[in-house]
Amino acid sequence: MLERADRLSEADLLDLYGRLVAELEGVPIGQTRADRRLQARVDALRALASVRDELGLRTDERLTVRAFNEAAPGRVPGWNASRVVRAWGSWRNATDVLAGAKPPRRAEREAVMLVRGFNRSSRRPPLDGLLEWLDTKPAKLNNAAYDEWARARNAELGPREPRYLLAGGVTFAMSVNGFAEARRHAEAVLDDADPPPPEGYEAAGRTLVRFADLAREFSMHRATFTLRVRETPLPEPALHHAGRTFWLREDCELWAKGETVERRGGELDATVFDWQRLAVKLGINPQTARDRMMHHQHLLPEPAGELGGRLWWHAAAVERWQADAATRPAREREQEDDRVVLDGRTLLTTTAARDVLGITSRVFEKRVRQHRWQPAARFGRANLWLLDDIEAWKEAPDAVRERCDLRHLLLTGTQVARLYGVGHSVLYGGVKRGMAKYPPRDGTISGQAWWDAGRVARWRAEHEDDG
Repeated sequence: MLERADRLSEADLLDLYGRLVAELEGVPIGQTRADRRLQARVDALRALASVRDELGLRTDERLTVRAFNEAAPGRVPGWNASRVVRAWGSWRNATDVLAGAKPPRRAEREAVMLVRGFNRSSRRPPLDGLLEWLDTKPAKLNNAAYDEWARARNAELGPREPRYLLAGGVTFAMSVNGFAEARRHAEAVLDDADPPPPEGYEAAGRTLVRFADLAREFSMHRATFTLRVRETPLPEPALHHAGRTFWLREDCELWAKGETVERRGGELDATVFDWQRLAVKLGINPQTARDRMMHHQHLLPEPAGELGGRLWWHAAAVERWQADAATRPAREREQEDDRVVLDGRTLLTTTAARDVLGITSRVFEKRVRQHRWQPAARFGRANLWLLDDIEAWKEAPDAVRERCDLRHLLLTGTQVARLYGVGHSVLYGGVKRGMAKYPPRDGTISGQAWWDAGRVARWRAEHEDDG
């Protein structure tokens, strides 16, 4: 019955509602605000239908505001377009429903759907999906393989059957740090073993954990663990790094046993540097430190590792690097590319283009404005020109060339980091340390590293299973 009612149009549902209200007119039931609003919409639809019939309009013809206001006083006294809009929110909503369409699903309709029983769970428990997937003995155990399996299973399910979560939803629902950890939990269940403890972060010879790691270690949802922490506060955090808070694992183990931990907070703040503290230590502007971290890593000390996806430096190593600065030979700026070959086409920087044309920068800028030359790509602050266009303009400066946009073939470090779901500092640190997961950069243009988009795609496909 409910399914048949759901297939009715909104106008028919409201008409049915109006008939029920009329039948219950003698029953002493108080009206709620929602009842009054629905009744106003029923009356508005009846007024619109009456005027439409008076004007002889077809069902698919839209009734205009002017036509309604002119005909309403004689047909439905007391009604005008403003009263209809107050009932339906907009004139378009009212006329759409009159024509048999569904109104936009706003908060009120969402509430009605919840009352009508559409609030039952539409997703399977995340662990159940992982266990079923592992039972199939998949060849690959990464999130892409699981997503492919989940999508195939969802396509086989009926419209009312709960769906399987994808890898991102599983990670979020289980409150774990990545799909690999969620898979390890499922494997532990299959092996009838305890779930593996979350991995801590090693820094300055100490093991650190974050709040989410503690919640997983105590097998609690983060909200439940937060309530426990409010009743029994955690020890003072040992480190504040890049906007994140870390505790010593040994302190948290004592706290879990009910013992009191006497420790001064921020014990490692003076030992572990993020890039902002590093800038203060080196006496440079924070933005300068950030630019060096992104493009000129040789101008900064070697990072000691990562904490929660952010690079960190050991204070002692930074001090040694500063002490060796006088004896360390100065490195020249990295050789930059003036020619880039992408997809079989050669791109030139503005300097290289001027050299091909044999003109000065002032003459080049004048010709760009005069003949409306267009670069094939823009990378950072640099324009890149197609070699074929430059050679054609060398013969005939006013030659008309077909517009060629090659911006999608060049990627910045930020774009590559976004593809991998990490920060750009993590990407550059991984490239510098030669991690197989991240592709090395192809060169530097105007002080900014660049990657070939096609090569990055192939690299990701080849190193999909690398950590």
